[in-house]
Amino acid sequence: MKILLLSFLSLLFFSCKQEEKLIKNKTELSQTNNIKVSFISIGSGIEKTGIQKLESLISDFEQSNNLKLTVSVKNWGKEGEKNYCIDCSIISIEKKQNLKQSIEDTFKTSKLIRVFSDVSCE
Repeated sequence: MKILLLSFLSLLFFSCKQEEKLIKNKTELSQTNNIKVSFISIGSGIEKTGIQKLESLISDFEQSNNLKLTVSVKNWGKEGEKNYCIDCSIISIEKKQNLKQSIEDTFKTSKLIRVFSDVSCE
């Protein structure tokens, strides 16, 4: 009886682990097709004008491509630090690269705004 119970518990344990892996992989896939723009601070707050520039750039991109991107904002610091996450799953790789390049060009002189691609936004 103990062997049967132990076998059943082992089977249950390994099947749960496998399902957890699948869910994690699906989540990873949905979180990596994005552009993340981080507004950081080094003791004096973020570049507030950068937020307006980014939102305007995203709006212009949406209008010129006749689409609506999903953009989420996550505040994470005491001095206004935040991440903008732009979901790029509805656009082509080429358009995504163009958007990323536009963002990088806009903020190339800023030391407090960082642009990432294909990373989790959490």
